[in-house]
Formats: sequence, structure tokens, C-alpha cells
Amino acid sequence: MTRRKKILLWSAAGLVLVIGAINIFLFAGMTGLIKKYLPDISRTTGINIDLDKIWAVLPSGSVRISGLKMNNPKEFSANSGSFLSAGNIRANVSLLSLLRGKFNISSLDIKDGNLSIVRNQAGKLNTTAVSDSAKNASSPGGTGTPAGTGQQNPETKTPGLPGNNPAAGSQPGTAETAIGKVQIETILQYIDFKAIPADGGKLRLKIKIAAENISTYGDPDSETGDFSITGHLEDKPESFVINIRGKIAPMVNPKQPTFDINGTIANIRTEDFKELADSQGIEIGRADIDLNIKCRQGSYSRETSVVNAKISNLKASGKLVSLTKGASLSSANLSIPLKGTFEAPDFDPVGSIIDTLTGNIENITKALKSNKKVEKEINNFLDGILGGKKKK
Repeated sequence: MTRRKKILLWSAAGLVLVIGAINIFLFAGMTGLIKKYLPDISRTTGINIDLDKIWAVLPSGSVRISGLKMNNPKEFSANSGSFLSAGNIRANVSLLSLLRGKFNISSLDIKDGNLSIVRNQAGKLNTTAVSDSAKNASSPGGTGTPAGTGQQNPETKTPGLPGNNPAAGSQPGTAETAIGKVQIETILQYIDFKAIPADGGKLRLKIKIAAENISTYGDPDSETGDFSITGHLEDKPESFVINIRGKIAPMVNPKQPTFDINGTIANIRTEDFKELADSQGIEIGRADIDLNIKCRQGSYSRETSVVNAKISNLKASGKLVSLTKGASLSSANLSIPLKGTFEAPDFDPVGSIIDTLTGNIENITKALKSNKKVEKEINNFLDGILGGKKKK
């Protein structure tokens, strides 16, 4: 064996030993290292974060996390448990991209997830509180603004990236991220303590999310990513059936995304979440929804963003039931435009139905009191909600 071959052999053996030693640490010692810093993160954000185990493998860049849990902010902790949790997370990260300051994740797989969206009695969502905490934690001094100023960071632009034009408030130097394939299985839970202060109105959905080519850099007007969302009520696969597909452009500015959504949500029955429905004053035998949504740079187009709904057996319930006087709709077809922006959408189908019901019921009540033109008022009430007919 020549000297050169011996050197190469010993070099290779040394590299294997180094990688092996690193892998032993990444497998056995990474959990302790990460957990050491979790209390500092919790103090900074005001949100407790914990996990059972985290480990990685070189040179593949494979990362595994088990038992991840993020609690709600303190103002929501009395209402419910965790904000999100995941039993198992698997990701494959490109080490070369990390050296270039980018996160290139070829695959991300999350199983046994649980996400709880909570509205407290004051009407605030926990998602808003978590977002605010993250913004404060990422800002110098935890104030949400750059140190030494009272203003947000000026607009920045990263050279060499086509169409990269973040809006004001973007943080310079933020790592670019790209994800090849995403698979997520989670329970999505909505709890409303404003509607039902005692126990909170609940709605639990079993959701699967798949996506490809999702990124935070590139042309923000070119829809290169695909995603799908499917699901149903947790214990009733035939109810609240979700089947949505969409395309999305690189999220250079998360507040101004560009995307298309098309799909359906079928067989929505308020009897499956009666407490929550009664708190809104609406009862529906069945509703089937068609979604056609187009968002461009954070703005919805009224002409092309429409939610169509076919509803049967619609009537007031709960707090409004005493006003109905027996009036109801056997069927109705609604076409509700989605307007406004991604951050502040102008869309309130439940409110629109309630306003229409209560407004017309007032006319019916007046007519009943005067005992004049009762039938005409009832017909106007029914016709006023998109041509419905009185239930026999």
C-alpha cells in the first residue's frame, strides 16, 4: 500500500470517527443541550415550551423531535392546556444550505399533532397573543421595535432574489427557508369562551395537510407551491368534510401572500356542535360550501373571491329562537364575496345571516302586534334571504 493510500485511509477512518462521535452527541446529548435553553426562551416569550427528546443524524441532516409541547400564553392558560403539541416530528435538512444561511428542508412530517385556537372572554384569540409574543421576542430588547428607535425596521431587499420586496417591518438577515414536501396530521380544535363563558364552545376537526415547494424567497407573484387540506369532524368522518386544494407563491412577506384556494366543505350540521351554534343564534340542517378564493399580494378580489353555500333547514336558535315566531327556511343559496386583506378580511357569513334574520324578524313581530299584512311580511322575510321558501 502506497503512502498516499495510507493517508487517505487514515483520513477516511478519522472522518468516520469524528462523524460517529458527533452523532453520539447528537443522539444522546442534544436533548439536554436544547432543554438547557428552553427556560430562557419561555421567559423571553412568556410561553412555556418543552419536549421529550430531540436528536439528529449526520451527514443526512435527519432531525427527529418527540413530545413537543407549547403552552398557551398566560392570559389563556386558565382556559385550556397547550397551544400546540406534536407526538413526532421528522425533518431532513440540507447541511450545505445551512452553511449558506438558508434552511432547505427536503421533507417535513408531523404526526399526532394538536392545535388549539382559543377565543377568551374578552374576544382575543390565542393565535394573536402567540404572534405578538414572537414579535416581541425577536425584536432587540423585546420591545417589538429596533433598539434605540421608536419605529419599525425600514423596508429591506435582499440582493439577487427576483421579486424579493418585503414590506416595512421585515427583519433584515432573516434566514431563507424552502420546504420540499410537507405532511401534517393534526387535530384542530376551536374553543370559544366568549360565546360560552363556562366551558367554552368546542369544535374538533381531524385534519391532514400536504404541501410541496413552499418557500420564503423567490418571485412573490409566481405560484410555485401546491397544498391541500382534507379532514372531517374528529368522531364523525361523514360530517364537516373538508377537501381543499390550492397554489401559493413564495411568502416573501407573510402579511402579503399570493395564493388561490378552491374546494368544498360538505355536510356541515349544527347539531354536531349545537352549543356553539346556539350561542350564535343559528340552526342549520345541512350546509355545503364551495370555496373560490384568490388573494394577490395580501388583497382579496371581490369579483373573483366568492364563497357559495347551499343551506337547508335554516332557522334562528338559542338567543334568537324567541323572535322567530315559527318562521324558517327550507332552503337557501348564499353567495358571499370575500373582500379586504389577508390581515383584515371582510367576511362574516354568520353575522350576515343573523343580521338578515333579526332585521326581518323585527318586521314580522311588528306585523303580528298590529295583526296587519302578516302573510306579506313573512313572505318578504323569506324572500329577503335569497329567495327561500317558508317551511311547511
